Amino acid sequence: MKKVETKTLTIQLIVRIAIFLIFLLGVFIKVPSYLLYLLLLLVIANIVLGFMNKRRNLITNIVFLIMYPLLYVIIIEYLVILIGTVVSFVHALRFYLFYKKEK
Repeated sequence: MKKVETKTLTIQLIVRIAIFLIFLLGVFIKVPSYLLYLLLLLVIANIVLGFMNKRRNLITNIVFLIMYPLLYVIIIEYLVILIGTVVSFVHALRFYLFYKKEK
């Protein structure tokens, strides 16, 4: 594997872990709006990095984009956070196992 691919894979792993951590934080406290904006940027960065690494998990990223506006709805916000935490954990874990296998 080329060194450039390793760097972008590492960056994508960090982005996926950051997405998971924002959702995990939301389980314990109300996430500030600036972190929700950061979440949107991280999902977009994950899509771009997925195309760069030829690892296109578009379905999961589309789920994150669909869940994003639901995070502002008071009644279902916590349910969306819980679902997002589980989905992002599986998403990051699968990528970590791929990353470990490639290295």
